[in-house]
Amino acid sequence: TLMSAPADDLIAGSEQCVSDLDRSIYRIFAFSPVVEPKESEDPFITENYVDILRNPNMTNIPLILGLTSNEAIYFIQNLSVELYANDAKLFVPPQLAVPEDRLLQVGEEVKRFYFENRTVSSENLQFLLDFVSDCMFVIPVCVASELHSRYQH
Repeated sequence: TLMSAPADDLIAGSEQCVSDLDRSIYRIFAFSPVVEPKESEDPFITENYVDILRNPNMTNIPLILGLTSNEAIYFIQNLSVELYANDAKLFVPPQLAVPEDRLLQVGEEVKRFYFENRTVSSENLQFLLDFVSDCMFVIPVCVASELHSRYQH
């Protein structure tokens, strides 16, 4: 089972756990934190991290966060520009809880925000890089820093 597998084996095999589709739309981590049911055996994370950070003084740990431009540049080589060009729903960040019937509309709005009137193509890769960088790094760092500064003293 995964619980008894050596960490080195998990890391070595994690590449095989990510589908080509996931890899092509920047969902590249096979193993990431999940919220476990409280009734699970020995649960580690039982609440969404946003809810945890909203509890005053849950951590008493100094925090330094930072960003650089083009944070997702390493991941852009695996992105499928063609998939994004043909499916606006992929522009809905995973952090947004958008109902299925509104995915296309929201995706079009997000795409328009990043690309304006430009086409999604390899010639306009910088705009896709901006979108992916925001989703993978900028938004989570901004949310975490805001919650930490507001609730963790």
